[in-house]
Amino acid sequence: MKKLLLTAIISLSTIVFAQKVDLDRFNFQTKYRDLPHNPLDSTFSTYNVRVEAPYSITRAIDDESIKSRVILQGFKKEQYLNGDLGIVLMFDDLIIKSTNIKESVSTKKNKDGTETKTYSYMVEIDYVVSGRSYVNTKMGSPLIKSFTLLNSSTQSYSSTSFSKRSDASRFLENNKTSVLNNLVRDHVTAAINEANRKINYEYGYPERVENSFLWLSDHRKHPETVIVEALWSKLKPVLSNLSPNNLSDDEKSEIMAAISYFDEVKIKYPEDDKREAKLRYGSFYNNARLYLILYMPEKAIEEANGLIANDYDTKDGEKLKEEAQELIDLFNKNNSHSRHFILSN
Repeated sequence: MKKLLLTAIISLSTIVFAQKVDLDRFNFQTKYRDLPHNPLDSTFSTYNVRVEAPYSITRAIDDESIKSRVILQGFKKEQYLNGDLGIVLMFDDLIIKSTNIKESVSTKKNKDGTETKTYSYMVEIDYVVSGRSYVNTKMGSPLIKSFTLLNSSTQSYSSTSFSKRSDASRFLENNKTSVLNNLVRDHVTAAINEANRKINYEYGYPERVENSFLWLSDHRKHPETVIVEALWSKLKPVLSNLSPNNLSDDEKSEIMAAISYFDEVKIKYPEDDKREAKLRYGSFYNNARLYLILYMPEKAIEEANGLIANDYDTKDGEKLKEEAQELIDLFNKNNSHSRHFILSN
């Protein structure tokens, strides 16, 4: 009887222990150099920027300031209109649709029920400002791409509140130009950022900083926790300090050592051990993520398929396969196999 009771207690404790086993996200940032999604002819190496804007724009921010902030990474910028690629930023006039002073009132009751009304006044300006970008080959023809940088929908500006209508009116009279200039600078800055994002996505080689994570055991009593803590203490600085310019043999070796460990975990906790499905899931996920960092997307797909077969959170496996396939397509477009290299320009 005692033997049966002891067996039951051991079995119960094993189940309880298995239920406590959990994974936690171990976050890191990694860097790489993105490849163009629509690569240009390999003979293209230079670009120039041209700005077409009315006075309502250039009085707030001059065209040279705009041009200096448009950067196509991986290409040399030419001062004159003789680049292999011509990038044109065009802005329309800032048009004021309406200007008014909005009155607001708040009511407060005293203890005796007496109401006190407080009035405030705010300047409101409805306006439109639009912008777009064109990308041409040398000498302005033919057009290869156009982007909307600022849409033409109505925007609104609201000032701070004033206690008197006359103060609001005076503010508008004295500060209208500076208010409009500030609005222009804000929108043009947003347009420049959007232009840089879009042209570099299409044609450039920008540095990327990616937030990512691995799934690791975090339960104090689980036998893998101590091992992964030691592994993570070595792996995290490697992942976090990767340079977009190079992935060294030593860094590859450290990452491959982690992959080998997760391969061992899959064997240690086989498929018929349902209690450790989450641990196997983490091993497949981590390896897929690490293979992507090593720019080995085919191997990442193998790990993603293993994750799906493990039958725990299979959607992550589909997402990883999709990410890996996108990388394969990007490599094929660029006739490349790496996202760590030094730019020639």
